[in-house]
Amino acid sequence: GGGTDVVVEVNQMDRRFDHLVALDAIGELRGFEETADALVLGAGEPLAFLEEALHGRLPMLDELFPLFSSRLIRNRATFGGNLVNASPIGDGPPALLALYASLVLARKGGERTVPLDGFFTAYRKTQLEPGEIVRSVVVPKPFPDVQRFFKVSKRILDDISTVAAGFALWTDGGLITKARLAYGGVATTPMCAHDAQAALVGKQLEPSALADVVPLLE
Repeated sequence: GGGTDVVVEVNQMDRRFDHLVALDAIGELRGFEETADALVLGAGEPLAFLEEALHGRLPMLDELFPLFSSRLIRNRATFGGNLVNASPIGDGPPALLALYASLVLARKGGERTVPLDGFFTAYRKTQLEPGEIVRSVVVPKPFPDVQRFFKVSKRILDDISTVAAGFALWTDGGLITKARLAYGGVATTPMCAHDAQAALVGKQLEPSALADVVPLLE
């Protein structure tokens, strides 16, 4: 799905493969569509294209893309490849987990949709079954009222993350109605802090409410 991590394995780890299958010419994996209910991103669309096409549409992604390696890499890298690679320090999962994304998985004979929360089953393992590929990433509406992406790395830009986080809050009159706190680099898989999320719901969006969930995050 872009091959950027495959090339790292080849030139740094001396991996060799009998066969490689490139997905970049499959039109059904490209592009994006916005409907009344969701934003549907082609799993094989290079991130550089999405970065320009969606600029200003989702602040979470606007904050993610500049920190997702370099523009040279984003010309090849895809959300599908980043998610299926299933690295616990991948940049895409925390942001997309915070946005309540789901994945459309395609195989011969049909498709199924699975939530991204739960897609990662173990270190670099996913729910994908033999013969399945990720067709698209679906970000449901309404989008969160508050959304932020943060990344800590040894270098500010063009580096893998030590830890990354996506935060999303849905509010109504200052009251938090839904929350997502998603992290990479804290476990063997990217993950949501479910207890802390639940503790925020029903509280006013103010510093004291955030302070209350710190023990749950720890």
